[in-house]
Amino acid sequence: MLDRVFPWLFRPRHKKDEPFGLLQLYPPPEYTRYTKPGIEIIAIHGLGGNRLRSFTKDDNIWLKDFLPENPRVIPLHPKVSTFGYDASVAFGKSVSKIRDFAFQLLNELERTRLDSQTTGVPIVFVAHSVGGIVAKAALIIAHEREEHYRDIKACVKGIVFMGTPHVGSDLAAATKVLRDIANVVAVRTVRKDLLKALEPKSQELQDIAEQFVHRGSGLEVVSIYEQMLTRRVLVVDRLSATLGVSNERLVAIPRNHSGICKYSRQDEGVYAMVSGAVVSLLENIHRNSCT
Repeated sequence: MLDRVFPWLFRPRHKKDEPFGLLQLYPPPEYTRYTKPGIEIIAIHGLGGNRLRSFTKDDNIWLKDFLPENPRVIPLHPKVSTFGYDASVAFGKSVSKIRDFAFQLLNELERTRLDSQTTGVPIVFVAHSVGGIVAKAALIIAHEREEHYRDIKACVKGIVFMGTPHVGSDLAAATKVLRDIANVVAVRTVRKDLLKALEPKSQELQDIAEQFVHRGSGLEVVSIYEQMLTRRVLVVDRLSATLGVSNERLVAIPRNHSGICKYSRQDEGVYAMVSGAVVSLLENIHRNSCT
């Protein structure tokens, strides 16, 4: 819709994408300066992913090209961004851990909301795989350090988990699932420092899982889980991909772990299943303002 009214803002810009930080997908930043969004959507990729590639199929980024065009979403005036962090596999030099990624997300989000004068706008995370753990860690930190992240703490209203492993209370099972994820996204071994954070003796993953039960109790939650194998493995099964809480909506789709978050057409049946749940979540959140 906006591309027809302001076509010059939507012309492609042939600029190489930097892999890290927040990238605004919709609408173009020039438009946001004049119109305050009604809701802000932040996509977070998983292990071995990329802030664009992880959500792209046949050159279509569904969060940019499909979702904002939904007749039920247009009145919400969404702002859509995607967050990239160094979750690379093989030969990665960063020593970042999950909480470090979460801090990066929080600081970037705080900066962009202040710069664009969009504080107070409700926030929804759409997170694939381990990106969901980053989202949970960010929400926990926002509560722990409210003096720095008061706006984010108040405004995160929902999370869409897409193949996120929620088995942190059982560290042995969690480590197995996360190693399965690592094995399907790379032929070589995953960066050693990140894997160490996923070992059974690591307290980080257990803390995130336990604390989110309380921090996420007031959120709108959609958990989407895969039904197809990846390299003969159901990477994150229903038990692992669901929180088991009353405020959670479950969506099973016939895709594998990588394909669970990318769609090529708006009329695709699988996309309709996912978008239906996501749009309902956005509508529910939009009915209430940040407090």
